[in-house]
Parts: sequence; C-alpha cells; structure tokens
Amino acid sequence: MFFQKLLVTLYQQLNGERSAMAPYYVLKGKKSGQTLQDIHYYKLTGYFAIAPDLSKEDFQAEVNSLVSQGWLHSFESPTVTDEGRRFVTQFNTLFATNTMQPALLPFEKKILLLSQFASNALYHEKSYVPVVTDIEIQTNVKRWINECSSLSDAANLVKESIQNFIQEEQLTESQKTLFIFRLTGYHLAGLTWTQLAFTLNSRPIDCLFEHREVIAKFIDYLKRTKHPLHRLVKVPSPLTETASLTKNYLEKGYSLDQIVAVRNLKQSTIEDHYIEIATLDPDFEFHKILSGENVQTIMRTRHSLNTYKLKLLRDQLPEFSYFQIRLALALGERHS
Repeated sequence: MFFQKLLVTLYQQLNGERSAMAPYYVLKGKKSGQTLQDIHYYKLTGYFAIAPDLSKEDFQAEVNSLVSQGWLHSFESPTVTDEGRRFVTQFNTLFATNTMQPALLPFEKKILLLSQFASNALYHEKSYVPVVTDIEIQTNVKRWINECSSLSDAANLVKESIQNFIQEEQLTESQKTLFIFRLTGYHLAGLTWTQLAFTLNSRPIDCLFEHREVIAKFIDYLKRTKHPLHRLVKVPSPLTETASLTKNYLEKGYSLDQIVAVRNLKQSTIEDHYIEIATLDPDFEFHKILSGENVQTIMRTRHSLNTYKLKLLRDQLPEFSYFQIRLALALGERHS
C-alpha cells in the first residue's frame, strides 16, 4: 500500500485545488510552469520526478482504486475523505522533505551495475553480462571505477558502502530486503518487482516505490558520509530549456518587453518563464516588477483565503494582474 499512501498524501497536500492528474505530472517530473509552481506552492518538491517511468494507465488505475476504497471522493473531485486521512495518519516518507530529489533511476542503475561489478571482482570473475545495458550509465560507472586506485579498491568501496548503509541506517526489514535482494552479484541475479512482491506479500508497484525511497536514503547516507560513490549522484535542474534561455537575457539586464521582442515569443510565455525562474532561483531579482511590500500584501491574502486559486485571489486583489499574483506566490512560497 506504499504507493497508494503516497498518492493520498499528494492529494491531501493539493487540498482539492488541482485536477486528479496533477500528482501524475509531479511524479513524472513534467517541466511545465503549472507543475513547477505546484511543487513549491503545495510543498511537493521532494516528489518531483521520482517516477519518470510511471505510465498514465497505471496511475489512473491506482487513483480509481483509491476512489473505490473510499479514500478519495471521485476522480472528478479528488479530495481526500475522512477515511483517506486516517489511512495516511502514520505514513512517513522521505519524499515529504520538500527537498528536490536527485535523479533516482539513473543512480539506481549505477548501483545495480556497481554491485554486480564489485561482487564479480571480489571473486576474480571477469566474464559476465552487465545487468544494465544503458551505454551512458556504463560509461559513468567505468569512469568512477577508473578514478579509484585499483579494481579491488573500487570493489571494496562499493561493498563497504552497502554493508555500512544497511547496518548504520534505520531501515525496516522490508526496506533491507528490497535493497539487498534487488542487487545482482556473482552467480546471483537480483529479484524482479514481481518476485519481491511475492517475497514480501506486497504489490510490485509498492515494492518499486518503497525501494526508490531506500535509494534516496542511500544517496543521503553517501552525502552525509562524504563517500566517493556520491560523485555518481546527479541532481537535475527542473528549469525548462526555454526558461533557461530567458534567464540568460534576464542576467544581461533585459526587460520583459525586450525579452519578448528578442525571443519573438508571446508575453504570456515569457511571463511563464519568469514564474519558473522566480520559483527555482533564489537570486532572481524581481523588485522592478513587484515590490517586496506588494509580495507581502498578496501573500497575506493568500493565507487569509487559504487558497492558491488565482481567480479567488484576483477577486480580492483587483489592483494586481494575474502575472503579479503568480509572481508573488512563487516568491512568497520560495522563502516560506
């Protein structure tokens, strides 16, 4: 039930103000202005892009299950029921930290490949079929191994990091099982999600997402202990490529009107870029567009109404444009 609890938690955070598909776009890591705003408005940053491989069909099936079990009111009105709130009362997840997660899937693949390398190297076995065929992943792993003083040193670093993580971190028995049994080693294949689900009397999708959380914990452990393996961790920038181009012009001192002209885009598109940048870049300068006092005025109204719905806020703040309200929300929540 791990994934269902995760979904109910997401819907609870969204407070019925977004569609039933909103959590899907958060989990997939959709780089749209709306989703990037939502992860900051509703404190969902830690969930962003943790499931780029999640299919729309699987997601919708899980949501329909939540509705049928009485944890959501309906797909059209995805608010959490009283029973749904009780369902997640004791649910704690690392993804709720509101800190952007690294690219979990690539790192998981690197660990699967490294554990296979380490196990075979320690048994002096040089001939085996790599468990991960992704060329970029293989290249990154080989580069890391070559940076070590020797193959045996690299193998021992991997072995010790896994052993110490299991021994030192507070993991449940199911989390330990998911982490260890997923690894491929010398003459030993890692279990599939279906096999792990059977072993743990769970569902494949729950095993997948709980394992993903363990990977996130492993990354955090490597960072805290300053382990050499942490060099393989990459934190992706959620900023879209087109917003990055707009940011370049901003840094050169261009005004909004000048950027619209030079990029030959609609003003609304550039305004969307401003919102993205304000949401994600703590150094963004906004005073020429909106004063700090105006930001505070808009945020006080937001808290008073307890909503992020732009129409409701604009009705109360007709002196501000929708763009200014969106900008204030991005800036206000960034510093909250």
